[in-house]
Amino acid sequence: AALAFTFPEIEVEISGEQRRVKLGKRSVLIEGDVDNSDIITGDQNQVIRDSTVQGDVIGPGGTKVMGETEAERRQREIEAARKLYLQQLRRHCRRVDLETILDMPAASRLLQLDEVYVNLDTTTRMDRQGRILTGTEKAVSGKDDDEKSVPLPAMQAAGRFAKLLLLGDPGGGKSSLMKILCIQLANTCLNGDAPPEGFQQDLLPVLISLRHLAPRLKDLALDDLSHEDRIAQLRPLLQEQFRETLHRIDAESFREGLQEALRAGRCLLILDGLDEVPFDQRGRIRLAVQVLLELYPLERVIITCRKNSYRENDFPGYEVLTLARFDRPKIDNFITAWYETQQQIGRVDKLEKAEKTADLKEAILQSDDDTLLNLAENPMMLTTMAMIHQKRARLPRERVRVYQEAVDLLLIRWQEQKTGKDKIPVSLALKAFLQDPNRLRDTVELLAYETHRSGKDKKTADLSYYKALKLLSREEHLNDLQLAMDFLNYIDQRSGLMVGQGGSDDDITFTFPHRTFQEYLAGCYLARRSDAVQRYGELAGEGPYWEIAVRFGMEEYRHNNRDRNTPCNNALLMSDCEDLSAAAQQRLVLWAGDIALRVLELGKDSHQQGEALDRKLCKRLREHLPAVLGGSLLPRERTRAGRHLAALGDPRPGVTTLEGMQFCRVPAGPFWMGGEKYSDEKPAHDNPHLDDDYWMGRYPVTVGQFREYLEQSGRKPE
Repeated sequence: AALAFTFPEIEVEISGEQRRVKLGKRSVLIEGDVDNSDIITGDQNQVIRDSTVQGDVIGPGGTKVMGETEAERRQREIEAARKLYLQQLRRHCRRVDLETILDMPAASRLLQLDEVYVNLDTTTRMDRQGRILTGTEKAVSGKDDDEKSVPLPAMQAAGRFAKLLLLGDPGGGKSSLMKILCIQLANTCLNGDAPPEGFQQDLLPVLISLRHLAPRLKDLALDDLSHEDRIAQLRPLLQEQFRETLHRIDAESFREGLQEALRAGRCLLILDGLDEVPFDQRGRIRLAVQVLLELYPLERVIITCRKNSYRENDFPGYEVLTLARFDRPKIDNFITAWYETQQQIGRVDKLEKAEKTADLKEAILQSDDDTLLNLAENPMMLTTMAMIHQKRARLPRERVRVYQEAVDLLLIRWQEQKTGKDKIPVSLALKAFLQDPNRLRDTVELLAYETHRSGKDKKTADLSYYKALKLLSREEHLNDLQLAMDFLNYIDQRSGLMVGQGGSDDDITFTFPHRTFQEYLAGCYLARRSDAVQRYGELAGEGPYWEIAVRFGMEEYRHNNRDRNTPCNNALLMSDCEDLSAAAQQRLVLWAGDIALRVLELGKDSHQQGEALDRKLCKRLREHLPAVLGGSLLPRERTRAGRHLAALGDPRPGVTTLEGMQFCRVPAGPFWMGGEKYSDEKPAHDNPHLDDDYWMGRYPVTVGQFREYLEQSGRKPE
């Protein structure tokens, strides 16, 4: 390096050009590279070389200008990279991917998760002092006894247990809860916000989606390896996964800082979706997770998994808790937050917000039918219903239209091919299949039908993986074994209509987490068959199990296809029975009554004023339903037949007129009274005090008979 000072003017070469530079008093001109050199300014400076001096000696009035040390530069870069990582993680976790499936006017900005998130509870109960109740105490307290116990909030559980395995339903909010936790911890690190209860101030959140790790393990052969060799195989793959995780959120510069945090254990590691990977890789994923937990001395770990896929004792030492479904207050809070946010981003104004909020709450929380309420207890389904409501301006009052639109939205999620770093790789054949809505819908209906058929006489309905694979591979369906395998793996990873469950290859099954969708889609499959009525007859012989699916199929024609004739014709064929001695024939007539009353909405005047087909159907039902009333069906079925008959106009004189009332004579004399079952009936004894005959009506007095009595007697009702 060349130093020039105290010269009034000097000629120097700068960037290859000769230039003259005028220096002021006590100026210093630095030319060239002075890396690791000293620059000294001041009066009467001297440079003394002395081998005994360790360090720098600066005379009076001197100033030493030092560059940043290597250690300081490295620390500054790590801190900057950490800050960037936290900002990017927070941005990633706040993002809600709804815009691609919401056909709505543009908003001023995107909706963010923490704006609509509702705090979740677990199914674990605790007393008012925060002590978790034991099994015996929970049984004594009772789930709904708010005076003695309350549910343990999910966020509080995350802070209370250093090692937590969190289970939940598909769409139950597991991933959303983990993202909210990451957002809050990022805010703590970036802004100095108070950390969530139970967490340290500077804890680094690390979120790993295990479905992204699965492809790396696909070709590994680990079964015959020692534990040490397995670790040697898995270690570099796990390191690659951490790098990919940073790449997905555009924070690759934090690679070194992340490894330091993991090695020091100063982080919360979240492993999301233990079971949301292809079935043949679940064993390897569990092994990889166990190895990962051995490699790093982590202070805190949370693993999430669907509750029906979790195998006990996979992770000893972990507290296992289950997320609870939404209750009414949480549903109410979500709807409020949803439309508050829609107003903030400019999709609705203040008046629309109030109207839409009230309308959706009424449709779900105040309906006489609990079907929509049961769906809304699942956070993902409630979000779907809110999207339908906002898109349509109101929620359809016919349940089958809600189901159709919900199914369409969920299928769009399947069809939607994510781009960029979150894209799920699919084969060309699967991509083409997913983009064919009719073929996709037909396939899902088929799976629903087969699943529902397998659920008879069982608490839950499920379809084995191998049966589903064989079914879809047939020529009349997908006609491609690999495509069938790809499709089953794909739908399992896209939490929605249908999911896989089970932890190993030999116990994998598929199920519909929301039974109503299973019944709806199975009913649609049956209804569009050319031999639908014949199939109804066969299914009627199996008991009442199929009645809801049959009705759904007819509602699909009536409300979604705007077709009244098909349900009416089917009901006519179903009720065309000369011999009603068999239970199957009686049940077919009852199902025809369901269609007439609940689908076609026929009534007492329909047999006189309706369309020709309606009149014919009403006449036939009024003739045949009395036989169902006195038949061999279950009491609840015969009760329903009576209600149908009353709604259509009961033709029996014995229950509609005074003249036709039927009585049974009870003769005078002793009779057996009491019993041994209840204390107020004891003792059973012979009562000799019935001195006169009396008559008992075959049926209770009906409203029609009492009305006729009032008219003939001239009396007025009290």
